[in-house]
Amino acid sequence: MKTLICLFLLALTVSAVQAQECASNTNELRELTGHSDLSLKWLENINNKDRQLTLKLANSGSELSLDLSIPSGNWAKVTGIVCKTGEDTFSAKVSSMTWGPTAPGLVKFAGKPKVLKLQLLYPTLLKVSAKGMNFQFSPL
Repeated sequence: MKTLICLFLLALTVSAVQAQECASNTNELRELTGHSDLSLKWLENINNKDRQLTLKLANSGSELSLDLSIPSGNWAKVTGIVCKTGEDTFSAKVSSMTWGPTAPGLVKFAGKPKVLKLQLLYPTLLKVSAKGMNFQFSPL
């Protein structure tokens, strides 16, 4: 009987994990967010002409790519999948991250996050945060 109960609990756990909605490409991301016209290019909401950080979402093999750059060069490249965590909240499970030459030293020092928290306040605002980072973007 104990074995039967353990198997039942294991089955419930597996189906709960499988039920999580995730996206590994831009079409799935648009479906996941419920916005077929979701912008794939965003600009940070700050008034600093020296650091106009842009975020571009694209397909990268079997994962999504999130590229951050400023006019003078690459800031960071992140690949992974995005999963829905709430009404307008998502988490990007990072499989790889590379800092570019224009990323600030303090941000690099904070390390490479395993998860990025995303909040989409459609259609005007995308918040991206992780340890040592907090950005707000508007669609381009």
